[in-house]
Amino acid sequence: MFKKILIPTDGSIHSQKAERYGLEMAKTSHASVTVIHVVEVPFFPTPVAGEPSFVPEEEIEILKKAGEDMVNRVVEQAEKMGVKAAPVVVIGHPADQIIKYAKAHDLVVMGTMGKSGLFHLLMGSVTEKVVRHTPVPVLVIPADESQK
Repeated sequence: MFKKILIPTDGSIHSQKAERYGLEMAKTSHASVTVIHVVEVPFFPTPVAGEPSFVPEEEIEILKKAGEDMVNRVVEQAEKMGVKAAPVVVIGHPADQIIKYAKAHDLVVMGTMGKSGLFHLLMGSVTEKVVRHTPVPVLVIPADESQK
């Protein structure tokens, strides 16, 4: 039924639960998997006209390396299960990048990612935005009650 599954991860326990579901679904349906991590780098406007100031390049590289470690861990799990998997690490807004990559897949399997409280109220949920705007089905794996 599904041939290409996208599994976003932020490394949280909520994501890890969704990773397991996504890999099991891929194994059962003989689908390939893309594991994506989005490095969210805030852009700060400068007080004077010009380019926005960025997080220092060294910090971005540290975040990218952490993302690579996350996706590579999932790819290793996939390979042990006999599932073909590709790692992807990109910079951007998580929901926007997941939606962009989802267009080349049949299904997105993701957890309820870790933002809550005031931040969620102001910025919205990544998972919620993906569900609302992705042109393919999204399977949302809820967090265990004991992990909330």
